[in-house]
Amino acid sequence: MFLIILLIVTFVLCDRPMLSQDPSANLTYNAIKTAVNALDTFSMMFFWYLFAATGWWFVFFKLQERVYCFLPELDSFWTNYRPYDILFGLVCSAKLVQVFFKIVFE
Repeated sequence: MFLIILLIVTFVLCDRPMLSQDPSANLTYNAIKTAVNALDTFSMMFFWYLFAATGWWFVFFKLQERVYCFLPELDSFWTNYRPYDILFGLVCSAKLVQVFFKIVFE
């Protein structure tokens, strides 16, 4: 799904008319803009994935009488919780780069 969205956005970007007639400048701009669009699409998709997963955990464990029976142990943090933290950090970093690009260049 990520690749399909990225290909559509890149096709639309390359199909638009450019003010500059320099092909190398257009190629550089399109390459940078495609990379930023990839970061934006990645951060948008995985933000909503993490939001849904966190909401599911909240709803599922909120209705449990004995929540701690089903939760993973805290001593296994690196195995159970670290991938979530890494993905959340990647999403935040990608969105930060996209916002920085938008502030500086647009």
